[in-house]
Amino acid sequence: MGIKVRQSKNNFLGLPEEYSNFDNSKIVILPIPLEISTSYGVGTRYAPSKIIEASHQLEFYDIEIGREICFEGIATIEEFTTNTNDNKKAANEISSYVQFFLKNKKIPIIIGGEHSISISTVMAFSQYFKEFTVLHMDAHCDLYDSYQNNPYGHASVLRRIYEIHKDVVSMGIRTATKEEVDFVKENKLMIFYASEIREKKLWNNIIDMLCDNVFITFDFDFFDPSVIPAVGTPEPDGFLWNETLSFLKNLIKRKNVIGIDFVEFSPISGQFFSDYIAAKFIYKIIGYMYLYPK
Repeated sequence: MGIKVRQSKNNFLGLPEEYSNFDNSKIVILPIPLEISTSYGVGTRYAPSKIIEASHQLEFYDIEIGREICFEGIATIEEFTTNTNDNKKAANEISSYVQFFLKNKKIPIIIGGEHSISISTVMAFSQYFKEFTVLHMDAHCDLYDSYQNNPYGHASVLRRIYEIHKDVVSMGIRTATKEEVDFVKENKLMIFYASEIREKKLWNNIIDMLCDNVFITFDFDFFDPSVIPAVGTPEPDGFLWNETLSFLKNLIKRKNVIGIDFVEFSPISGQFFSDYIAAKFIYKIIGYMYLYPK
C-alpha cells in the first residue's frame, strides 16, 4: 500500500503551519472515520471531523500544564478512506497505513471511527514493538467471538486483539455477557471491572502491571454518560473527568505511551459540548505526552 502524506488544512486546534508541520511534529493525528459494524447509536464516521472542528475553540494554553503545549508540534493528516465494507479487509488496509507513521518514528494519535480500528492498530504496533501492553479502557468487554455474524466488528475487537497480542489489560468494564465472563476466566485475562477499581482503589496497581511500552485504546464510553453522552452504547456508572485524567497522567509519567486510539464517539446533532469535551480530553493527553517525554 503506497502511502502519501497529505496534511489536513483543517488541522487539530487550527494550528499555523509552523506548529503543524509533519516533519517537525512527533505527534501525528490520524482521523480514521470508519463505520461498518456499529449496532446501536450510529455516527462514528463523523467523529473525527466534529472533534477536530470543536478543537478550534480550545485555548492553546493549558492552566494545569502551564504552557501552550501545542507549540511542540501536532500534525494532522487528511482522513483515511477505504472503499470496503468488510471489517477484516479494512483492518489490513488501516494496519499498513499506521505502520507508515511508525516507520517514520511518529506517535500516532488516532481519532476514530468505530472500535474495530483497534485491531488494525495493534496489528501495526506488533510489527514495530516486541514488547508492549495493550491497555483497553472501555465500558464493554468487546470479547464476542462474533457479533451479528461479524467476527471483526466493534463488539469482537478485544477477542481479535487477544489473538494477535496476548499482553492485554482491560479496565472500566461495566457490562458483559456470561460467555464473555467465561472466556475471561478460562483464559485468565487481566480485566478490571469499574466497581472493583473503585472499591479496591486499583489505579496504581493497574499501571504497575503494564510493561514499559503501552498502547492505549480508549473507548469514549469509559466515561460516565454525564461527561460525554455522545457514544454508541452508553453505560451508567462510568468514570469522571478528573479521575480519568489523573490515572492517565500518572500512566504517562511512568510508562512510554507508543500510541493511542480514541474510538466510539458518535456526535449528537446540536449537542456541541460532547464534541468540545472530547477535543479537550485529547489535547490534555497530548499535553501530558509532551510534558513527560520518554
